Amino acid sequence: MNYYPVCQFPNYGAQCSRICQCGAGSDRCDPVRGCVCKAGWTGTNCDTDINECETPNKCNEANKVCTNRIGSFSCNCRAGFYDNNVTCVGKLLLSS
Repeated sequence: MNYYPVCQFPNYGAQCSRICQCGAGSDRCDPVRGCVCKAGWTGTNCDTDINECETPNKCNEANKVCTNRIGSFSCNCRAGFYDNNVTCVGKLLLSS
């Protein structure tokens, strides 16, 4: 069993020999593991945004489009549709 002393920030790891250099997406520096990323971030230093929109059907609706945001994402209705607070529906075209 490995014993790790309690490290003082910004050090972590075996004998506290590593230094946390956490990026914008970091939640904290764990004394054993190092940088702990917030949701939407990845990488050793939590400085790489996860593109959630690469996940198929991320918005769970055919009439929504996924837009990646730094550390997050949003789903909005496609052009020609509007959100009725339940789903995206086509706009009614009124003739004159």
